[in-house]
Amino acid sequence: MSFRLSAELMENISAEKRREWKLALDELNEVAGDTPPTVIRLLEDQTPGLSPNGPGVANEPVALFSEPIRRALQRYRRRIVKLSRTCAGASSILPGTLQKLDADKRDAHNAGAETLRTLLSPSMEMSHEASRQLFSLLYLIWDPSAGHDFRMHHHP
Repeated sequence: MSFRLSAELMENISAEKRREWKLALDELNEVAGDTPPTVIRLLEDQTPGLSPNGPGVANEPVALFSEPIRRALQRYRRRIVKLSRTCAGASSILPGTLQKLDADKRDAHNAGAETLRTLLSPSMEMSHEASRQLFSLLYLIWDPSAGHDFRMHHHP
């Protein structure tokens, strides 16, 4: 099974972003299992969508940045930013604070992955781990400033 990013989605991105997206895509493909071949591409409204292909698969593209997914991405972003800012002032934080913030970030990531899995369930079956990796990739695509903070606090 393989997910891939369409050429039009990859246009006009920096070499650094291309590497980040490729790494996230490789991590997704490692855990994707029997998910049918799937393309993440730009839809007519120029937002990313997912087009699963294969026997018994609905071939209608699925918009990936629906309102529930955008809310989950925003919630996850807030957790990453809060964790990064706290780490920047690490000399003055209380014991257990980083662990709590990391757990909050992980919970937001898991909730986003589950929202994504529910959105995709009419089109394809996906494991929890695969939905987590797909959520990570979508986060990188959705947030142009994602990168350093995400890599620093991401636990595949």
